[in-house]
Amino acid sequence: MLRHLMLLVLVACSSKTDAPAPAPTPALSFVPAELANQLAGANLVLAVNFERTDLSPLLLVDWLPPNAGCARDLVSSLGVAVFLISADASATTVHATKLPERETRACLDQLMPVIGGATGVGPDGSYELRVGEHRFSLTWKNGVVTAGRQGAPAVGRGAPSPEMRTLIGHVPATANVFYLAMAYPDHKIKNLIGWAQIVGDAIEMQMRAEGTEPGVVQPWLQTFIDDFNAGAEAKHIPVDHRWFNGTLAEPVGKIEGRLPMSVFAAAFQGR
Repeated sequence: MLRHLMLLVLVACSSKTDAPAPAPTPALSFVPAELANQLAGANLVLAVNFERTDLSPLLLVDWLPPNAGCARDLVSSLGVAVFLISADASATTVHATKLPERETRACLDQLMPVIGGATGVGPDGSYELRVGEHRFSLTWKNGVVTAGRQGAPAVGRGAPSPEMRTLIGHVPATANVFYLAMAYPDHKIKNLIGWAQIVGDAIEMQMRAEGTEPGVVQPWLQTFIDDFNAGAEAKHIPVDHRWFNGTLAEPVGKIEGRLPMSVFAAAFQGR
């Protein structure tokens, strides 16, 4: 999961200087109220502010067909997306703003057959994406589109708990992305909050973890640093041990990082 978080940072943290900053909900960073009120009950929360995030590296991958311009247009208009994952990781619900229903459905109707899928109407009347035996429903309400596996219960319902609000309160409103885990029981981690943002020509990031017992946080956070450095070395990127510093304390520890954008540019070369 630590490597997945770093992959997200590699992909998502490219600043859009021409997008206006949305008014943040004070205790929930950039997540607007209509999405914040769906966080309760989720074990993992991943929020991305697409208005400050340039996903052009992803949109240029080879598998996108030549007529996928509509997909690029939709991502360019996307506001904030929140991914919610259940405690057993068996269910995922995604909420997103600024994806207009008519344009989104028209684009998916065009794109899905090209990549081996299809669209249709689900048994509940929702718009449905079909990939092999898998079915995913999309519904629009009050400017928010919600996606999830057809027939599966939605993850996250209601306003976040005081604990969740407190953790998200560590995320600055200027962040591009944040990641929240309410529990990693296999690693004896009570909670984790991580975020990243663009500052000048560098990416700043922070991870804060709380353990369920003494002696678990320090080595767990050190693993994150070691994995990132190993990944950089695998791409022949010289490792600078000044990239990260932090308070590897117990039971609450924190890592802060500042990495030049050139490191991320090098990471994308030849991928």
